[in-house]
Amino acid sequence: MIGALIGFGVARLAGPAATTTYTTVYTATYTTTATYTTAYTTTVTKLYTPYPLAIADALNRTVIFNAPPSTVVSLAPDITQALVALGLCGRIIGLDQYSYQLLNELNLTSCLPKGFEVIEVNT
Repeated sequence: MIGALIGFGVARLAGPAATTTYTTVYTATYTTTATYTTAYTTTVTKLYTPYPLAIADALNRTVIFNAPPSTVVSLAPDITQALVALGLCGRIIGLDQYSYQLLNELNLTSCLPKGFEVIEVNT
């Protein structure tokens, strides 16, 4: 076994010259950074209502308001809900029993001003 290994080694030395091949590999790493800037513009338009304000009612009568209404009476739950949603609950001095029942169930009666009146309609 030893002789075979030596003989193999000798035969290898006596053979053709070894060829060495070098391979060069170039590796390039690129990093691209993209930065995006988004600008938002918010425009707030304050509505202006000139007073005195003239409005025609359903019977084509002209009603003139010299200033914004300071109090309101609501006779329908949907109107009452809209007034509360607009933050005007403190201006409701009168409301129908159904609106009051709705506000009571929603625990919102505390926003009504002192001395408000519940008006019985359709009874």
